[in-house]
Amino acid sequence: MNTAMKKIIIPALFMVMSLFGVQTYAQTTNQQQQAPRQANESAGDRPIEEIPPVSEKDDVDAGLDATRSIMELSSEDHELSFLIDALEFTGLHGAMHAAGPYTIFAPVDAAFNKIPHDELESLMTEENKERLMTLLGYHIVRGNINTNDLEDGQRLTSITGRELIVRKTLTDITIDGARIMTPNIKATNGKMHKVDSVILPPHRVR
Repeated sequence: MNTAMKKIIIPALFMVMSLFGVQTYAQTTNQQQQAPRQANESAGDRPIEEIPPVSEKDDVDAGLDATRSIMELSSEDHELSFLIDALEFTGLHGAMHAAGPYTIFAPVDAAFNKIPHDELESLMTEENKERLMTLLGYHIVRGNINTNDLEDGQRLTSITGRELIVRKTLTDITIDGARIMTPNIKATNGKMHKVDSVILPPHRVR
């Protein structure tokens, strides 16, 4: 190869290598910038693949004077038939048998009847099972919660990660608008409070 040809080829090679390096750096930088954005896009309600474990400090008074689990108590209550069907359909019934402790704000059948019938039927399909699971998850909180310990304005965190606001007066206690009808039903794995409304997604009006 003559000297003149070398003078042409060598600078050209350097130029190509330089452009390749810039392109690779840009692609790497772009991937790094996209990662946190994708993580942020998943913020909000957590999918309920597995109910988070309960720490020992939550296990206070759970199961004292009780002989049946939350699921067993619910199954024996004629006002909770739709809730039982929904828990079994989504697979959450296993957690309501588990050690816990958990607290469930259990909507009675009359509460579910406030939702249009067609919408309820739609929720009980395979296509919408995940939506139903999230909806039920709004009603379940880790720990053994007694209404006497609740304070007005207190925030509870459901297993979906959603915060539930407590409102307490001399006569009523509501959890995100759902009024507690029958409080402090003791179970071997926590407590159940029957409520008069379904806790709906934040954008829905009850």
